[in-house]
Order: sequence, then C-alpha cells, then structure tokens
Amino acid sequence: MFSILSSFTNKICRSVSECINFASQKMEDATIYIGKCYGKIITWIKSAFGTAKKVDSLSHNIIDHLQTNVPSNGLTTKSIKTSEVENTDAIVKNSNILIVKETAFQKALAATPKFARYQISLPAGHSCEGVVVTGLNIRPSNLFFSALFKDTNITTTMPGSGYLFAFNASHEDIRNYINQKEKNEVVEFSAKGKAGNAIVNKTTIKIPDLDCIYGDNVYKISYKEIQDILDSQKIFTSSLLPLAFYKGMKEAMLKDKIVVFPGDDADPLILKNLENEKATRQFLDKAKDNPTQFGFVSAEDFKELCETSLYQIGSMVVKSENYRIFMDGRGKILAREPGKNDAIRLINSCGIRGFHSPKTPAKFNKRIMTENFKTSLIAAEKGIALFPAVGMGVWGGDPELYWKSFLDAVISQETDLDVICVNPGHRATRYGKYKGCKGEEFQALLDEYKTYYANNEEVLSRLNKILNLHQSKKDIVQLAHQLKLAYPEKIISLFNASDPDVTLGNHVGEYVNNRPHTDTTEENYTAIGTNGLCFEGITGIHSFSDRLIQT
Repeated sequence: MFSILSSFTNKICRSVSECINFASQKMEDATIYIGKCYGKIITWIKSAFGTAKKVDSLSHNIIDHLQTNVPSNGLTTKSIKTSEVENTDAIVKNSNILIVKETAFQKALAATPKFARYQISLPAGHSCEGVVVTGLNIRPSNLFFSALFKDTNITTTMPGSGYLFAFNASHEDIRNYINQKEKNEVVEFSAKGKAGNAIVNKTTIKIPDLDCIYGDNVYKISYKEIQDILDSQKIFTSSLLPLAFYKGMKEAMLKDKIVVFPGDDADPLILKNLENEKATRQFLDKAKDNPTQFGFVSAEDFKELCETSLYQIGSMVVKSENYRIFMDGRGKILAREPGKNDAIRLINSCGIRGFHSPKTPAKFNKRIMTENFKTSLIAAEKGIALFPAVGMGVWGGDPELYWKSFLDAVISQETDLDVICVNPGHRATRYGKYKGCKGEEFQALLDEYKTYYANNEEVLSRLNKILNLHQSKKDIVQLAHQLKLAYPEKIISLFNASDPDVTLGNHVGEYVNNRPHTDTTEENYTAIGTNGLCFEGITGIHSFSDRLIQT
C-alpha cells in the first residue's frame, strides 16, 4: 500500500503548491492557505487508503515539501542586526563566557564541522556523492543492533520497510538479554564487508562494500556501557503535569497498547475527547472524580489539562539518557575502545506538534513551552548544554513563541551550567513577524532581552551564558561529541527536538526507517547513535520511582 501512497505524494505536493502560488498572486498568506488545504488532503488520503501508520509518514513528507517550497509572496524580511561571527576565533572573541575562552573549548569548536544536514563526506565523483545517512539502507545503528543481537532471533524493522522502527521481541526480553551479559563482554561492529545500497537524487545505487561510505573503523562498546545506558534514563514532568497523573496515565496507555498517539498533525486529539482507548478513558474518569489524588491543586487545573491535545501534553514530558554517537563529522564510523568516557546526556523533548491545526488550543502554547525548556534545563543539570531550534522545522512553529519561551526559561532559574550553546538555524519562517528568517532572529531577541534586563545583574548573568552559534553553523551533535572528549568529567547535554510519541507515548525513532528522511533530530540521532535502545520497556524506567521526577 505504501508504494501506492508514495506515488501520489508528488501529485499532491504539486497541486497544493499551485494553490500556494495562486494565494501568492492574491497576496494572501500562503501558510493560511496550506492550513485550509492540508487537513482535507490528509482526510482524503486516509479515506482512500485507511489509517495505517504509514499515512502519517507520508503526511510528514508532504509538509516537508511544502515548507521548503512556500514562496515569499514578494514580501521582504525585516532587516535584523546580528553579530557577524564567521569562525571560531570570532566566536571566542565575541564571548565573555569563561569556559569559551579555554583552549580545550576552542579546540572542540575548531574540530567541529558545519552542520551538513547529515550528509556523508565523500570524494568528488564518488557514485554516492551527496548521500545522507538516512538515504542508506544500513545505518550505523543497524550495524550496532546486528552485532548486539548476534546469534539471537532478535531483529529490528529496517530502513525502507515502510514500518516504524521496532524490535521483533518484547522489550522485557531485550532488557533481560542485555542485563544477563557479562559486563566486560564487548560488542563490536564495522561497515567492512557489508553490502548495501544508497538513494541519491531518487536513484538507488548498489554498494558492494559499505566501507567506501563509512570507512573501515571498528566501533567497540562493552555490555557494561550498554547496561549503563539503560540504567541512566530519567523522566521529568513539567510543572503543568502532575507526576501522579502522569504515572496513572502511562499505566493506562500501556494497557491500551498505545505506542503512537491517535490523531495527526492536522487533526490532533484533545485529551477530553479520548474515547476509544478503554483503560485510558476509565483512568481519566477516575481522575476527574478526585483530581487532587492525582496531584492537581484543583478540579479546574485538571479540567484545563483536559482541554489540551495529547501532542501538547507530550511537550510537558522530558526524558534523558546516556547517548553515544557512532559517527564522526565526516560520516565515518568512529574507532572506539570500551571504557572511553564519551557518553553524552541526551535530552529528549519536543515542540508543539499540530501547531497550525485550529484544533490545537494555542492559548496554552507559550506556557507549555516555557515550562518545557525549564524542565529541559533542569534535566541538563550542569556542565554544557547544546540546543538546536525546536518546533521550527517540519512543524513550522513561530520563532517568536519558541525563542521567547526559551529565553524566559533561561532567566527564570539559576543553573549550574557553564554555557548554553544554541545553533538556532531552522527552515524559513512562513509567516508572522519573522517571516523569511532562518535563525538570525535569535540574536535580535537575545539582544532585546539583554537590553531590557541591563540593570538586573542576576538575570543578565543567566542570559550571558548563551553562546549563539548561528553564523558559524556548527553541527551541535559533533560539537557535543568534541566537547565530551575535551571535558570528559563534565556533563555534556544535547537537546533532541523529538516527538510526543517518544516523550509521552511508547515509541523511539519515529520515522527513522524512511529513505531518505529529512533532517529532523529524532530520526537522525537514532540512525547514528544508541538512543534506539531507550524504549521505556527496554530501560524498565517505570520500575524506578527515583528516576521519575516532577519539576
């Protein structure tokens, strides 16, 4: 069925693009025009082909196409003053952050390439030149899982299969398999001798030996380090979501076997309208009868939460866990030996999915995202934190809302973080005050805050921890890795702009099996690192109350 669906993608995108061009001629906001068309398109797809999970994947492809092809309607972006930071020396010179002045930090910056949208560096003229990691049918994480479960029947769904990322064994069986292994036993993998194929410019190219793509290094990791990944997971709920309610809802969702949420970007499901999931519905009725038992201050607070969408509630949950990267900045598999202190702390959180749907109650978004960022900063704890733009990619969020929420979170609380690195680059904003901007607006907003709080030393000191990497365009995944090598005893936290199916639902990796996928962090982080192991059923997180934290 997926092949049939996919054959319609270009036709749909062309049709909607024609609508956008028409809107442009009428000087209407093309984004509003998309909003009018999108829900009808997805409804038509589902009525024609059913509600298979693959439909949501296709809808993401449609939105991805639209967001990169929306015309500017002839409007020009307001000129925004930004610091001209063109190289590492300029970053260091323009910063007053103490750690940024250190040689180790400067070397980490210098060793970090620009963000190349997960494209693998290959020689000019190579048959696969231009390939991105998700364009390959075997990614580093697939090599890892194959080695991890060698001589067992445990496998995963594979890239190009048309299925969401999943294991064929129960999560409990996987956890038990990992935990019964000797701690000093080693899992190792390499691309050498592995055949595969790549999709480049819509053409499939056979690859007799993947070492011509990934190199021939051998990556080694001990079972103790893998066990530590599982044991490191924590879940944080923001101040808007009582922990007692979260626990009860998660238990009910497991009974209903909810992996990804019902609804979609155009038609998000409001919590109070959840009807078809019996156990979850019964739990909500129980909470309604006695909301204070589940952590709510009042019945009104519970009623307000029930007005939000499941996607919005997903933005009230943050997960953290140890994360190891398998690839260097050129896309080559790293040569690694067990025992290396190179685990990054991955902070899994998400923006507002369904941001543009009229069914999403927008009045809650600012508060939700401010508390989301506060929770993420608490999860980062100390050391160095790295943030990409959140919610401004495939979901087309408003930079003004997201960046002000982020800055409000930063100024609201003291942290032990040495520096907060931000690469604010994102797709061109399609509407509003910052229409056409691609991240340059972040510095303007940061400067506004610094001017406003110029006489408040406490707040200004918090804002001064922010290091804007926009002009340098550093790849923050690789920067996180380089900083961990430079400061092995520090916590280096990397923000993953994830999905509510991952934060509140029971999934990890989302659409990583798409070939190729766009440059969203959840999917690409799963393709190049260890977080595919961190399903809650595999980590066993809900058996450890001390790792479930209310902020």
